Amino acid sequence: MQTLHLDLKQVDGNYVELRYFIDNPNQYEKRSLPLTDIADLIQLAERDYYVSAFPEDYKVTGRRLYNWLDGSDRALQALLDKYRGEGIVLAISTPVETRNFASLHHLPWEVLHDGNSFLVQRVPAIVPVRWVSDSAVKKLTIEGEPENRALQVVFMATSPVDVQPVLDFEGEEARILEATKRQPLALTVEESGCLSELGYLVDGYGKDYFDVLHLTGHATLQDGQPRFVTETATGEAFYASAEDIAQDCLGMLKANRGEIEDAIALYQQSLAIAEQIGDVQTKAATLHEMGRLKANTGEIEEAIALYQQSLAIAEQIGDVQTKANTLWWLGHIAEQQGNYNKALDYLQPALEILQRIQSPDAEAVRQMVARVQDLIRNS
Repeated sequence: MQTLHLDLKQVDGNYVELRYFIDNPNQYEKRSLPLTDIADLIQLAERDYYVSAFPEDYKVTGRRLYNWLDGSDRALQALLDKYRGEGIVLAISTPVETRNFASLHHLPWEVLHDGNSFLVQRVPAIVPVRWVSDSAVKKLTIEGEPENRALQVVFMATSPVDVQPVLDFEGEEARILEATKRQPLALTVEESGCLSELGYLVDGYGKDYFDVLHLTGHATLQDGQPRFVTETATGEAFYASAEDIAQDCLGMLKANRGEIEDAIALYQQSLAIAEQIGDVQTKAATLHEMGRLKANTGEIEEAIALYQQSLAIAEQIGDVQTKANTLWWLGHIAEQQGNYNKALDYLQPALEILQRIQSPDAEAVRQMVARVQDLIRNS
């Protein structure tokens, strides 16, 4: 499989170079483009693809983008023809230095259409991938050969109470299964719509298990920043940033892999962002995960301090899921330390909350309560 890179380089105030290359970033084909061309394409995509209640036929949108990319010299078509039998990753670079002007990552590459078919429908396919390049990493590399197995997809839909319109996420799940019924795909569904629960699910399956995370739900702007509307454990709306989503999944994965320093760094980034924007719910959840990580590495006193901070915030804002999980872990630590009465003081309210919200974790906590009660009786 070949990787065809697309990159933009600003050459003056009004023009950019569109560069194509395969292996060597210094050996590229180029075309000079006015910034207004890209801005116009983005505006059309916003109108006809991303936000329209009556979207344009995707074939039309994809054909417009393909023709722009191909140009009068048919540069793209020549490259695709050259590697037609190998499959192609179309790597769309979104370097930090281009964020101050219209960038390629805004465009709907998924619907590229050459007049005969969508490129992703080809066999072998042409797969668009957006990635962040910098001065040190100038090309996308793919490590190892693809495994011959089913694609592992985790699907989570969110439809909080009082957020309209109510999503038909069961219908979307059914459409995914219908569209992929002849493909090797294994779909795992996270049913709560809650980021922390998604993190626990990803963590539970372990290293490199999932290939695709598919989220469906409402999105909005909050203080000028994009937010994906997820759910709290009790079904209310939680306006998650991209950082929230990444931290919940990536932090747990790194901790599960034993990459402790990287996991701590991710959680600290999440904590700093949450504090900066006043997102107390994310702050409570992040403190909880940092406490769990410290507990698992034997730093018990630091873990307890982090859990107590998380617990105080969760109680203040009424985040019962984080409160229950934190009480559970504090009870576990107290049990390990032989302080059984204190363990019960934590575990019993955790169990009451989990039973009230009908959490599947309630049974595990009930068994822990019974075990601690036996230890008290026999001590």
